[in-house]
Amino acid sequence: MHLNTRMSRRLTLATSVGLSLALVTGCSSDNKDSAQSETTTTTSAAPTEQASATPRLAVSYDGGVLVLDATSLDVVGETEIDGFTRLNPAGDGRHVMISAGEAFKVLDTGTWSSAHGDHSHYYTADPAMSEVEFAANEPGHVVRHAGKTVLFNDGSGLVEIFDPAQLAKRQPRVETYTTPEPHHGVARPSASVPS
Repeated sequence: MHLNTRMSRRLTLATSVGLSLALVTGCSSDNKDSAQSETTTTTSAAPTEQASATPRLAVSYDGGVLVLDATSLDVVGETEIDGFTRLNPAGDGRHVMISAGEAFKVLDTGTWSSAHGDHSHYYTADPAMSEVEFAANEPGHVVRHAGKTVLFNDGSGLVEIFDPAQLAKRQPRVETYTTPEPHHGVARPSASVPS
């Protein structure tokens, strides 16, 4: 699918109203499992092996998220989401965290790599929303630090910390902390947080 006039108008509108974007490179997984096991939480089509990494961009606009091939800017996927969305890389080179509505939602951009000895294999699939999400009455910022991804719920002060490598397989195991008062902010784990 090419960036047609309708999409061009949306990107122009998004730029003038407020644009959010995230770049994923597809260099993500050290997991030696098969490519099929990494797509269990999405509705995307079967993966296709590529000769090299295939970076993609996720761009939000009022009403949805586009996934673009980062080299050609061709649209490779679109997801409708009501209202304002904030995009954040999830920290695994494949998924994007979407702060929208009453949850942190997870978008699988459909590009990743799998280490195989002294080289990697590269895969692409259709972008798709993951079944994984994190409830939040006011989803705020996402921070990546020391190999962890941290979600901050502005409405409750709940902080959720997880390993982003788990996003491709299941709902990640989450460690939590709640601030004394809810507020708009960010959080990041310290060295004392167990892994």
